[in-house]
Amino acid sequence: MCRLRTALGMVLTLSLMVVCGGSADVPVYRTVDSPAGEALNADVILRNYSFAPRRFEVRVGDTVQFNLRSLDIIHNFTIQELGIEWQVPKDGVVQQSAVFDTSGEFRLICTIPGHESMGMFGVLTVTEEPS
Repeated sequence: MCRLRTALGMVLTLSLMVVCGGSADVPVYRTVDSPAGEALNADVILRNYSFAPRRFEVRVGDTVQFNLRSLDIIHNFTIQELGIEWQVPKDGVVQQSAVFDTSGEFRLICTIPGHESMGMFGVLTVTEEPS
């Protein structure tokens, strides 16, 4: 029951932040209770100079469908260690999927010159399957 209240509270908070125009930094993650093999959907807003959310937590073997939306100029969603570099056009939407098979903490950046140094970075954490 406590988990349900916590989940509902997070959904309500995120909904209010989106409706009110705030930037949500609620991480995308898979819980221990999430069914294995079910793809995660991650809606990601890219704008000068941030990702929202900027934290992602998944488990080894998870498939994530990223729905990337730029609210202003061209950006990219890059995790160099994993070979991911997806371009998102000005005011555009791009959908990309990835399966994460390596555990660790990986830096997410926009490689457009100056964007990372202005704060356009985040982190993807890939954890081992719980025992």
